[in-house]
Formats: sequence, structure tokens, C-alpha cells
Amino acid sequence: MPAAAEAAVSRVEDPSLMKILYCTDVEGNWDYFVAFIQVIQRDLRWNGALAFESPEQTRLILHPGYIFVFGGDVGDKGTGTLRIVKLLVQLKTDYPDRVVLIAGNRDINKMRWTSEFTETEMNLSTMDPGIKDGPHWLEPKARANMSLRSYLCKDVLGVDPNQNDCCIEEVNTKVNRMLWMLKCTMGSDGDFERRRQELAIIQRVNNASMITDDDVMDSFLSSVQPGGLMYKYLQLCVLGFYHGTTLFVHGGVMTVDKSKIMRNCLGLVPPFNSAQESYQQWVQAIDAGSQQPSHSRQNDIRLWIQQLNAWYTAQVNEWIAYPTWNKDHTFRGGENLQNYVHTNRPYSVVSGRHLERSSMPCRMTKQMTEQLWRQGLHRMIIGHTPHGNAPTVVKHVIEPDKSGVFEVIMCDTSYSDVKAKDMRGSCVSLLVVDDQERVWIQGHIAFNDGDISIDDEYGFSTADDPFVGHALETGEWIKTRLDPTRYLLCTVNAYHYTYKVVDQDFVAAHVKVHALE
Repeated sequence: MPAAAEAAVSRVEDPSLMKILYCTDVEGNWDYFVAFIQVIQRDLRWNGALAFESPEQTRLILHPGYIFVFGGDVGDKGTGTLRIVKLLVQLKTDYPDRVVLIAGNRDINKMRWTSEFTETEMNLSTMDPGIKDGPHWLEPKARANMSLRSYLCKDVLGVDPNQNDCCIEEVNTKVNRMLWMLKCTMGSDGDFERRRQELAIIQRVNNASMITDDDVMDSFLSSVQPGGLMYKYLQLCVLGFYHGTTLFVHGGVMTVDKSKIMRNCLGLVPPFNSAQESYQQWVQAIDAGSQQPSHSRQNDIRLWIQQLNAWYTAQVNEWIAYPTWNKDHTFRGGENLQNYVHTNRPYSVVSGRHLERSSMPCRMTKQMTEQLWRQGLHRMIIGHTPHGNAPTVVKHVIEPDKSGVFEVIMCDTSYSDVKAKDMRGSCVSLLVVDDQERVWIQGHIAFNDGDISIDDEYGFSTADDPFVGHALETGEWIKTRLDPTRYLLCTVNAYHYTYKVVDQDFVAAHVKVHALE
């Protein structure tokens, strides 16, 4: 729909009566994104609200009465990144007031490409020392085998990186640098070849080998230049969105470190100017209890989201103005934003993680949920952290009068089926916030681990089900309702998922509703 027509529709539609369609962490998986659209098409309740305009699947249509929220991480792990980004940019352009694109870590980290392939950075003696030895945001033990030297020796030359005669200068090419960056610093190993395959699909080339390495490199690097797809996409994104009683961010509002210390980022906005105060300095000041105005919390959550989005826009503009490193690697545009999204970064709505160290769900504190509840926010919907084959609901009973239930719903299902080639298999999920502020979750689960076999279409309202979102006395999580009589339980240990199907009577007899501390 043209922008003028969209504006006319917006004037006559009551925003409070809008339904919200939500999808997140597609990560370049074209088949998954198409399956998501098909779920909407099959259910008459949603009236085909989001649909492809034609069989060519090159444009989307969003029907009046609906908002579409994409929760972040559009690309990296599939052969659909370019096509999905193009669809979302066009959708946001056509329906600017009813499409929300939330930036994820896999989106924002592409900003690095403008600064890390310059002549200075390609020179091993003058490149940024902070990244040369591997991801500086990881602990030394974790990054030990991720240095550029280690990759070029072991993966490219096939020799022991500890040998002194490993000469890497001749293989320090832009292609090998990108391969190292994708594998060791971006968590997207294999995406170089997936991009080659997608370019072949787009150009209707039968043999992907006809797409050269230079073609792939140009596709990556041009995407973050003015006019490029990721350049446009990042400009259209925000970090958070609220509508009625629902809050959306990519990762969450808390992290739990190895010492089991919980940090929450509610109300915190990082420094606007990367040159004046770094993200790391800001974190240290927050941890130290600084009372400076720039380190204080905004108590009004909706105003905080507005300020956080303003900070995001300022950081993207800073990146556009200063896309490369300065000479001594003390400043590049958007550096605070780029640091904000690294793995396990504290006080970040992008890197937030609502999981215990074991990867089982972690509840927010009573103070956090009550702050949100008092301001009329009854749920938070997030992605970022993969958590099984269906969205995971975490219910927090509001104490002391049990006046309501605050929900956190984690919707990244990119590890739905770890045995499948794409880690997803045929699982797909849709979340809808209806015009009565109720959440409906539905989709398809297909799973077979030898002990249990599931191939079910499911759907339920989180408000109507008293069990999903709680744990059993055994610690098993009540993950989803397969039908009115059967539930799926889940236990997670790191990346190992154990599922069990039980009946409603069993769940009712063993459910444990936790009191918040």
C-alpha cells in the first residue's frame, strides 16, 4: 500500500483495536519465513492479515487493523537473508505506522563491515588489536582458538598455528578475512556459501559456482554502504516498542552472570557520544553505583523506550558519519551500539537473556515485574535466545495480592530441531496479541527423538491456560499446550533439550507456581 493510502487508513483506525502479528529470529531462513506467512493464511481468525502480494513472493501486504512486529536477527544462517531484508524494508516503507522492525545483534553487528575492511585494517600490523586475537568481548579461554592468525593457519593453510613458520600474509585476503569474521566473531559460519547460493537464486543462475567470491564479498560490503539493504534496514529499526500492555525488545531486560549476579537494564540508556564515554566505561560506572545523571535510570518505562530508540538512531547516524576507525582505534561511529550487542553484554535490551546458566527459564525479580505492572505493562515479548521448538512462556504472579500475572514470552525457535539441516525442521510458530490484549500462540511442532514423536498443530491463549509458563515440582517446564488434554514439558541443559508429553491431570497434580523474591 502506498504511504499516502497508509496514512489515510491510520487516521480512521483506532490503534487500541489493532492486532499485533509477531515474528522474530528468522536468521535468513526463507522456508521458515514462508511457513510463518502460511500459518497466518491458514487461520481464518487472522483473515490473511500478512500475505505475499503475488506468487513471486517479492512483496508483502499488511491488512488494515494489524501491526506487524519483527523482533530482530533477520539474517545470517540461511539462503534468504537478502530477500527477507528486502521484503521487510519494503513493508516498513509501505506501512510506516504499522510495521515495527526491532534491531537484533545479528543486524547491528554488520556495522563492523564499514570499518574492518579498509586498507589499514587489512594490514596485519596496523589492524585493530582488539579484534585481531579474537572476539574481545569473550573471556580469554573462550577466544583462544578464534584469533585471525589461528584461523588463517589452521583453516586456510592447514598447519599448526603454534608453528613459527606459519606465514599468513599471503592468505590474508578480504575473502578469508570475511570467512574468519563470520565463523569466529559473528556466529554465522557457512554464511559466505549461503550468500553465494542466494545470489544464484536471485540471479536465476542454475549453478551457484558461477557466483564468484568477489560477487559474494561485494554483496556483503555493499549492503552496508549508502543505499544498501542493511544500511536501509538499520535506519528503519528501533530497539524497543510498546503497544497497550505489551513491551517488545530483542533480548530482554536482564542478564545473569557466572556468579549468578542479575543485572537489569530497565531505565538505562547508554552514552550518546561514543568518543566522550565508551560503553565499557558506562557499564563500570553503573556497576560502581554512579549517581551521575547519565548513569541514572528513567523510571517511566515508556519514556525510557523512547529515549533508548533515540539513542539507537543517534548511534546509527554516528556510524553513517564516521564509518571507519580513527588512526589509534579509539573511535569509530556507532561503537557504543556495536559493543552494546555483543554476547552477554550487561544492561542491554539486545543481549539480554532471561535464562539461568543452564538455559532453563529465569524469572525476573519481584521489583522488576511490579515496576512494569504498575505502569500498565503486563507482558514482554522477546527473541534472541533459542529455546526449543515453541515459544517459552514464563509467568510471574504479581504479589502479594496475586492481582495478575506478568508474562515473558521467549519466541526464538531457531533450534527447534537440532537434527535437521537448518536446525528448525518443519516447526514454525506465530504469536498474536489480539485487540483485547490477549496473547495467542500457535504453530506446528514436529519432533522425534526416539522416545517421543510429535507432529502436532497447536494453538492456545496464554491467559486461558493456567499451566503453561510454570514449572513442575520436578523442575520440568510446562512449555506448550498441544491440545486441551496434552502438554509438552521441556528440560534444557545448555543446548540439549529433553521433551516429554503428559496429560492435563498429571500437570495439574504437579505444577508449582513460584512466588517471586
